[in-house]
Amino acid sequence: MRGALLMAMCLLGTLSLTAQRTIETPPIPASVHAVGDIVHVFCAQSDVDYDGTLDPGELPAAWLQVDRSSLQVLRTFTFPWADVQVFRLGIAAETNRAYIMVDGKVEEFKLDDQSPIGVIYQAPGAYSVSTTSAGNSLYIAHRPSFTDPGFVVRKVLGTGDSTSFAAGPNPQQAVRFRTSEGTAGVIILSEGVFGQESGSIDLWENINNVDERVTLNVGDTPNHITVHGDSAYVTANGSHWVAVIDLKQRKTVDTLLIGTEGFDGPRESVVANGKLLVSTYAGDVRVIDLATRNIMRIIPIGAKPEGLCIAGEDLWVTRAYTAEYAPAKDVVVFRVIDATSVQADLRTPVAPRAIIATGTTVRLPFAAARPLTMRTLDGRTSTIRAVDSEHCTIDVSTLSRGVYVITDGTSSVTLMR
Repeated sequence: MRGALLMAMCLLGTLSLTAQRTIETPPIPASVHAVGDIVHVFCAQSDVDYDGTLDPGELPAAWLQVDRSSLQVLRTFTFPWADVQVFRLGIAAETNRAYIMVDGKVEEFKLDDQSPIGVIYQAPGAYSVSTTSAGNSLYIAHRPSFTDPGFVVRKVLGTGDSTSFAAGPNPQQAVRFRTSEGTAGVIILSEGVFGQESGSIDLWENINNVDERVTLNVGDTPNHITVHGDSAYVTANGSHWVAVIDLKQRKTVDTLLIGTEGFDGPRESVVANGKLLVSTYAGDVRVIDLATRNIMRIIPIGAKPEGLCIAGEDLWVTRAYTAEYAPAKDVVVFRVIDATSVQADLRTPVAPRAIIATGTTVRLPFAAARPLTMRTLDGRTSTIRAVDSEHCTIDVSTLSRGVYVITDGTSSVTLMR
């Protein structure tokens, strides 16, 4: 009887973990945004052979409006055959506007009925657009080349005034923030040069009427920023971690190792119930408890996900590509409470909260049998030896100030000096 009861409980737990609802979409659903009772799903252009020509079997980009309760598609807008940047676009709920980059031009749409209003900005090299929550300014990222530094233009819609902010190579995203102390600014995310671990963020704040810039390295190919409270979470696809930025201190304070490898790194993230949910090209969403810095769950998605969002009590995740990188065609929906409150599928440990090095030595939470490797945020690695092998204690007296990841090959820890 007891065995049957335990089996029934296990089955119920499994069902709660795997229960999901599916919404069919056009190919390559890339980003998803919740506004009130409507969830907006944007699907990328399906140019299978990457020749820029609409061939049989290929489709232009599309924009779906979905009722978040019934999951019924209410409207679909099909873009012309063009380079539509559906990964990075601006949604301004307060002004009922969407701003979308189409062939290097920012086009304005009414958010409620998807009707086009017109082109409001155009420039060669413009790559992505975002907006403030009130919709009074746009931030347009410009990418002159794949190796040269870029810049972001802030355009005030009411006056037409513009300001240019310097950025690193391949600027991808600009996000406004305001700390609990009232300091406001913008974060600009730049991928850097592919494979060179030169990804960065620029924190721009206006202090005494002067725009001041702090640049922080965040690893190889950062993809996405999520701002929550006084923290920003930056997913670095090539480094397989999420860099944690303290916006009040204006510095990196932790790196959360995601446990992926190769080309299966993290893509985007969202915060819910004290958890950071991260989509990965390993075909899952990894749920990190922000209090312990541990992965508490891995939710299989069955495809390579990109964007995700919280809509009411649900987590929406786009399924963009199959394991073979063919276009996938749906969005999956989970209950947030199921995704964030059940400690199940406990797998790869993530670096715990950073160890703060205040003295000349630090004791690591490792056994002493394995060699240790230390890695900086800009990708430099070195081997280190324990000065007390029995307790795995290392000498940090010669380390400069910064953030380091130390690993013994199976576990990792973040060290702040």
